[in-house]
Amino acid sequence: MRRGNICAVRAARALIVDRCSARFRAFGVTNAGAGAVSVPLLWLFPTEMALSAGYPFTVSVVFAGAAVGFGARLNNACVLGTLAHLTGGNLTFGYSELGMIIGATAMTSGKAVASSWSLLHLKSHTH
Repeated sequence: MRRGNICAVRAARALIVDRCSARFRAFGVTNAGAGAVSVPLLWLFPTEMALSAGYPFTVSVVFAGAAVGFGARLNNACVLGTLAHLTGGNLTFGYSELGMIIGATAMTSGKAVASSWSLLHLKSHTH
């Protein structure tokens, strides 16, 4: 896992700190390979396959992405890297899993996110 080229955290670090784009190019090669397999399968089996429409661009998606990015920066590992560290016996990465569960619960409930956002919005206008 630690030798792989497909890790967004390591790719960003390599690009910014080392000024090396090899890991980002690996993302392009991987995406091209996935498309070269998925698209012909979709053409051959249009009733059995579908491509994902993607996610809507909302405030909650932006906050969730920022939270995942911040956690990845703190860990110096992406989600899969975090799991690799955990399975390797490094239990300090367990807090990441707890954060993922809390975040997923908050995002799926919707009410917690909406109430937190409105409280934050109200507090910023009262000062």
